[in-house]
Amino acid sequence: MYRLDSPPPGTSSRYFELINVSHDAVVSVTEARPGGAQGSIALSPLRGGHHTAMLELASAPCIRDFRIGLRDGRTLIYRDINVCRSRGLYVRTADMQSESRDLADAAAEGGE
Repeated sequence: MYRLDSPPPGTSSRYFELINVSHDAVVSVTEARPGGAQGSIALSPLRGGHHTAMLELASAPCIRDFRIGLRDGRTLIYRDINVCRSRGLYVRTADMQSESRDLADAAAEGGE
């Protein structure tokens, strides 16, 4: 079980699965809530090939963004994930390829 480094005091928890079906290891996970509040989730490297990790998140709010750091240095961003309706998030190779292009385009334009 992996938890936020500093969960908000007095909040209940929900469990959310991170399923790594890519070929690379996930080495970091950050979740962001509306309003810019971010929390880093400490986890051991999560190997690819359909390995899973159970994350413990604060119950509210339901809509989150996830930033997934990969061993090779790439970062994958999943936006507007409803953790109340979904049981988990798949990290997929196809997502990484398209997100890598999006991030490169954003960097070239002076964005993220």
